Amino acid sequence: MYLLVVRIKQPLRFAAGALGEIPLEPGWYIYVGSARRNLNARLARHHRREKKLHWHIDYLLAMTEPAEVRSVPIYTHQDLECRLARDLAAAAAGSVPGFGCSDCRCRSHLFCFESDPLHSGSLLEILLHYRNTFAVQ
Repeated sequence: MYLLVVRIKQPLRFAAGALGEIPLEPGWYIYVGSARRNLNARLARHHRREKKLHWHIDYLLAMTEPAEVRSVPIYTHQDLECRLARDLAAAAAGSVPGFGCSDCRCRSHLFCFESDPLHSGSLLEILLHYRNTFAVQ
């Protein structure tokens, strides 16, 4: 499981597959992803510029500068992606409906924040909880 922290500096519009046109305001966004196997390979793929656009997040990352994307891996064998998304939703300023959650019942897996969420006490508490409670031993 992982988070991608993405900074958007200017208003952005992009098409994301079946979701259609997505408008994003400047700010910080966190995407919650799962990589049930090969987490490091998945993160490396997300940071590559050249790739086939497959997931919603691929379309967003194609529109952003690589320096504005940070990965936060959470090494666990448990399927906690949706639980983490719900916890982030409570800490976020908002979300992008339907983004990244076409295979589950969540409202979203992309959440917006007004400032860098990696400097937020509430997000750091969530990260510490998941890393300490569910980490691979």
